[in-house]
Amino acid sequence: MDLDKEQFRLVQFIISLIGLSLAKVHAAFAKFINDYKPNAVQIEFLDTIKKILTSKW
Repeated sequence: MDLDKEQFRLVQFIISLIGLSLAKVHAAFAKFINDYKPNAVQIEFLDTIKKILTSKW
């Protein structure tokens, strides 16, 4: 499966968040949303990822 440029950026972004503090994850998501201007559905998807990354297993 080949990823297009935007998909690859998202994957890189998510991987870069692993192990960061909660505050840094929130800041990174805010910057990503500001930089890429996703639509409401995309923001909801990003929020789901953020919840998964920041939840305590």
